[in-house]
Amino acid sequence: ACCILSLSALLVLCLTVMVSALMPRWFGVRLGENITEAQWVVSLLGISLAIQISFSAFGGVITGCHRWAIQNLINSGAQAAMVTAMVVALVMGGRLRVLAAINLVGMLLAGVTRVILAHRVCDGLRLRPSSVRWRAIRNVFVFGGKTLIPSVSNLLLNQTTSILIVAYLGPAALALYTRPRSLTYHIDALVRKMAMVLIPTTSSLQNTANLKGIQELLVKSVRYSLHMVLPIILVLVIFGGPIMQFWMGPRYANGILPAILAAGMLVALAQGPLMMILAGMNAHGRAGLGQLIASLCSVGLTVLALGFLKWGIIGVAVAVTLPLTILNMTYLPYLACQRVNLNVKHYFLSVASEPVLHTLPFALCALIARLVFRTQMLLSLVVCGAGIAILAILYWRRVLPNRLKNAIRRCSRCLLGLTGSLNETENQRVDPSLSSPQTDLDT
Repeated sequence: ACCILSLSALLVLCLTVMVSALMPRWFGVRLGENITEAQWVVSLLGISLAIQISFSAFGGVITGCHRWAIQNLINSGAQAAMVTAMVVALVMGGRLRVLAAINLVGMLLAGVTRVILAHRVCDGLRLRPSSVRWRAIRNVFVFGGKTLIPSVSNLLLNQTTSILIVAYLGPAALALYTRPRSLTYHIDALVRKMAMVLIPTTSSLQNTANLKGIQELLVKSVRYSLHMVLPIILVLVIFGGPIMQFWMGPRYANGILPAILAAGMLVALAQGPLMMILAGMNAHGRAGLGQLIASLCSVGLTVLALGFLKWGIIGVAVAVTLPLTILNMTYLPYLACQRVNLNVKHYFLSVASEPVLHTLPFALCALIARLVFRTQMLLSLVVCGAGIAILAILYWRRVLPNRLKNAIRRCSRCLLGLTGSLNETENQRVDPSLSSPQTDLDT
C-alpha cells in the first residue's frame, strides 16, 4: 500500500509542477498580477496533497489495530492547529500563500505523527522494498476499485440531478432542492463516519472464521443505525416545513419536499453499516454496482419527471429516492444475508421491530403536536417534550448498552462534582468562615 500511495503522491507532484508552470498561460489574463500568488498556492496545496496521500497507509494501520481514538486525535488535533494558525495569519495580514504553507506544515506534522504512532501500536510493522508483492498490489487496486464505485455513483447522481434541475427549472429550483437535501447528507455523513469502525472489525472476525460474530455485528449495527436515524427522519418528515422556514425563510417553507427526501432516504441511511460490513469482507463489489445502477435509474427517472411528466421539484425528489429505496430494501439485504448465511426475514424482523416500537410514541406525539396543536405553540411544545422524554426513557432502558450508560453516569458524576466544587468555592468567597477547619463537612 505504501508503494502504491508513494507512486500516486509522485504523480500528484508531477501534475502540480505542470499545472503551476502552465498557469500563466491558462489564467494569466484573468488573474493578472495575482498569478504569482496563485502559483504559490497551487504548488503548496499540491505538495500538501502528495504528503497526505503518501502517509495515508499508516492511518490504515492505526485503524486496522482498532486504535480509533489515536486516529481521531491526530485528525482533530491537526485540523484545530491549522485553523488556529490560519486565523492568526489572517489577523496579522498573511496572504493566501501563507495559509497554503500552514496547510502544508500541518499535513507534514500529522503524517509524521501517524508514522510514529503506527509503529508504536503495531509492533510487527516493518517496511522493506522486498515486501512489495504484485499480487498484493493487484488486490489493493481491486479493493480500491470496489470502494470507488459507490463514490462515483453518488457523484453521478448528485451532479447530474443538479444540472437537470437547472436546465429544466432554473437556479432558484436548485436552491429549493439542495437545502433539504443537505440535511439528509449530514445524517448520511454521521452514519458513515460512525460505521467506519465496522470494516476492520468485520475483517478480524472473518480472519478467525467467526461467522456467527459477523451475523450478530450485521444485525446489531443496522439496528443501532435505525435507532439513530429514525427519530431524525421523523422530525424532518413531520416538521420539515417549519424547519426550512426557520432556517432559510418563507420561500423555502415547503414541507412536502423535505418529507419525501427524508422518507425516501430512510432505508438507505439505515443500511449504511451493511456496506461497511461487506467492505470488511471484501464483498462490496456487487453492492457498489447495484448502487451505480440505482443512480443511473434515478437519473433516467429525473429526466422523465422533468422533461415529459412535468412533475417539477417533487418529481425529482421521488425519482432520486425511489431506486435507492428499492435497492436497499431488496438487493443489498439479500446480498449481505447470503454472504453471512442469514435468513432475510429474520434479518428484517431483528433490525426493524425494536426501533419502530421504541420510536412509535415519539412519532404519535409529534403528529399530534403538528396536526392538532399547530396553532397553539405552547401546547405543541409540551406534547413534543413529552414525546422526547418518552423516547429518551425508552432508549435509556432498552437501547443504550450498559457500557455507554456507565460512561454517561461517570461523566454526569464528574460534572456534578465540578459544579459542587465551584459552588463551594463561591460560598467560601461570600462567607470566609466556611473555609475554617471547624466547618461541618456535611454543610
